Amino acid sequence: MDLWLPNLQAYLADRAQVRNELAQRADISVELAKEIINALFAGARIALNEDSAIYQLLEGDIARIHYLKQDPFISGLRDEIKIMWDYIKPVMPKRTITTKTGQEKRLPISSKQKWNLYFELELRVLTAITEYLNLTGNKFFTEHDGWCCERAVDEMELIDFVRTKTGFAIKLDLEILK
Repeated sequence: MDLWLPNLQAYLADRAQVRNELAQRADISVELAKEIINALFAGARIALNEDSAIYQLLEGDIARIHYLKQDPFISGLRDEIKIMWDYIKPVMPKRTITTKTGQEKRLPISSKQKWNLYFELELRVLTAITEYLNLTGNKFFTEHDGWCCERAVDEMELIDFVRTKTGFAIKLDLEILK
């Protein structure tokens, strides 16, 4: 894809800053801002509907729901997420139903399919990282979407290794624990 998606790029460049700014604008916690953005990537809608994930996250706060609907960053991000999924959809397993008239109709990608793809790709990256750590003799343990290891890693070497193994260009958020 050769489209420049500015809101998605801003989020990828500095998730913490984007979450902090959204939290301030919407007067919500940073953790809630993160959950809302993650839900949008999985197909959640911003709606005044008790069954909506974002409605539930906001505990039915109508003012905040209305705010999120008109927030320029969220509006732009929602549009760009749709574009992103339009590019991904052709390579995902096709789900169809047969209509009453006998026509085969393709079903939209479900939130469950989106989350499954995300976790599958995340696991591929983490598997490559653990392979690198094993190859370098660096004792480690994994946790959720990261790891903790005995010695500092060569960041560029690890990034190159993951790209070679998976095709993904990753960024690392490293923290030295004492």
